[in-house]
Amino acid sequence: MIPLAEFDARRRALCERLAALDLPGAIVFGRGGGTYDRHGDILYLTNHYPAMPYLPDRPPSWSAKGHSVLVLPSSDEPVLGVDNPDFALDEVTIDHVEVGNDVVELAARLASSKELTGRVGLIGWDSLPATAAERFRGELTDLKPVDCSGELEALRLVKSSSELSLIREASAVAV
Repeated sequence: MIPLAEFDARRRALCERLAALDLPGAIVFGRGGGTYDRHGDILYLTNHYPAMPYLPDRPPSWSAKGHSVLVLPSSDEPVLGVDNPDFALDEVTIDHVEVGNDVVELAARLASSKELTGRVGLIGWDSLPATAAERFRGELTDLKPVDCSGELEALRLVKSSSELSLIREASAVAV
């Protein structure tokens, strides 16, 4: 098991990389109910798995169902937006979690509440359906997204002792 404090350290490390790029924070999207790579960034940073599978948009009932969003400002507390109230609150490492059926609206509202404007890191953008991505871009016209997926990928390549232990255990089981 990954110690919960390790998730805070991961977020701090990402914020340091963002600061080096002169970015005030990042917005991280993840999609659940599918392959590991689509929810991996959200899980890596928050210990949250968006368990709902992706469902095509049906406004006004829902949008980007099956997605979660982490708004990670460098100088403020992060906030996690989820589309399903049924999640493991005791395992999520973010104190502020908001639930909404419209993840696009939720992401825009949370980014605005954290005063993220101008150039902002964007991670997991490719996990959003085109309709949701266009809506998000339309709702936050004051954002200039900068793809920072590579920054997080670089962090995820370096494994902690906890991660190495889990990898060894999984490998032994597979053998």
